[in-house]
Amino acid sequence: MAISTDKSCYEPISRIDKLKLHFFSVFYAIWFIIIRVFKRLYKSEKVLREIRDKPPPCLVDNTLGSHSYIKIGSLKLHYVEAGDINSPLIIMLHGFPDCWFGWRHQIKYLSEYFRVIAIDLKGFGDSDKPVSKLSYRTRILINELHQLIISFQSKSKIIIGHDLGAYLGYYFVTIYPNLISKFIALSCPHPNVFWDCLPKSSNINSNSQKRNRTENLYKKFNGLFV
Repeated sequence: MAISTDKSCYEPISRIDKLKLHFFSVFYAIWFIIIRVFKRLYKSEKVLREIRDKPPPCLVDNTLGSHSYIKIGSLKLHYVEAGDINSPLIIMLHGFPDCWFGWRHQIKYLSEYFRVIAIDLKGFGDSDKPVSKLSYRTRILINELHQLIISFQSKSKIIIGHDLGAYLGYYFVTIYPNLISKFIALSCPHPNVFWDCLPKSSNINSNSQKRNRTENLYKKFNGLFV
């Protein structure tokens, strides 16, 4: 299946909008630096470096769902589950930097009709956080996600991903198209769009996954995107 290169649906950003984006980016960066400087001046180093080893109450609240853990090899993953176990399954993958709590409003309503599982991806929330960068390669993350999802025995599985979660979702449904019935991506276009839009000289384009490797994955795609 070829990828459409039609860009008629793209909405260009005006020069004024670009200037606004740059202005507010610089403004908030300077504002953050000023706040940090004043904190260091008026607060002791001990307070600034205080270790908070207890999560805030909202992250351990059971009213949104039950908190569970699962072992994938040596990896421990945390997730929150709500809804009827016999209902169609929705698996929610958060973005960066976030955790399961980012889905709290959706969990409340979707759990009335679905079995909802909001995962803390590896490196986030209460899931394990390996130090090695190699542990976060896309292939490894997808393999671990595959083992996790097949452990949830459900005939109908839907993935909703936001940002980083959507990025992983694209790869997952491409490699395992028969495992997922529907995929919903939020705030993240298909990975090939990045390669189409980035200049060939871009460091991201040259150092990241090559275009032909992404297209090879895309050829396995079986029309599951909605």
